Amino acid sequence: MTRLNVVDTNSPAPTVANGAQVTASSFVAGSHDTAGIVNFTTSAAPAAGVQVTVTFGTPIAGPVFVSLDAGNNNASGAAAVANANAQVTTDAQGRSTGFTVNTQAAPGASTAYALNYSVLT
Repeated sequence: MTRLNVVDTNSPAPTVANGAQVTASSFVAGSHDTAGIVNFTTSAAPAAGVQVTVTFGTPIAGPVFVSLDAGNNNASGAAAVANANAQVTTDAQGRSTGFTVNTQAAPGASTAYALNYSVLT
């Protein structure tokens, strides 16, 4: 069975917000609600926990699963980021509204990371 993922290019773009110890975050051009690359740069004294929060441009009905993979050498070489997990956020209607990227250990200081994400419904 082949799964087809349709992307509505007229939908609002997702947004990304820095975690407490992140100095910059952005998306690679072409990123959208269901797939893309999120970039973030840690501060001089990073901490474990939420690194970035991604908010979908349009909430997705029902539960989703978010897969994260290293998007650059820094992310694949750093155990803290390579083992990052995504926590899905939802609204009162049960729609998936985005996700946070969390690490169990502090990532490297003043380092630029990229993570590929895929959102599966």
